[in-house]
Amino acid sequence: PKGQVCQLWMEDEQGHLHPLGLLPHDGSMQMDLPITLSDQHRFKVSIEQMDQLPKQKPSNEIVFEGSLTEI
Repeated sequence: PKGQVCQLWMEDEQGHLHPLGLLPHDGSMQMDLPITLSDQHRFKVSIEQMDQLPKQKPSNEIVFEGSLTEI
């Protein structure tokens, strides 16, 4: 939606959320992650107001949750 962005979060083993960045509306991107990932880490996405960034915790509901899968 106009004026809103998808923000990506990583949940650590203790359940704390860490902001990783904004997802592009189209295309792809690469991110530098703050830690080494394990299969214990989960990822979440929230929809945030562009004019209220940066966020240190989600201000709206989580719209997606997922984890790493080894291929």
